[in-house]
Amino acid sequence: MGFIGEVIAKTINFLNLDIVIFTSDLLAIGDYLLKSVKGIVKRQALSYNNKNTRKVLAEVGEEAAAIGMLRCK
Repeated sequence: MGFIGEVIAKTINFLNLDIVIFTSDLLAIGDYLLKSVKGIVKRQALSYNNKNTRKVLAEVGEEAAAIGMLRCK
């Protein structure tokens, strides 16, 4: 999980994301993944970039990314 968290933290720092949505095979791990990644991101992402970034599990399957993008606008 560490590598995934590190990549997400770097992406949040670089792109200043509003939301990170976990989909596909990552959903099988569920809440364990989300808690682990949130901890790593909290330690490694810059606080002013990370404080407003939501990290959520997809609720609607493969269409989650497209729906999430629509909700952010």
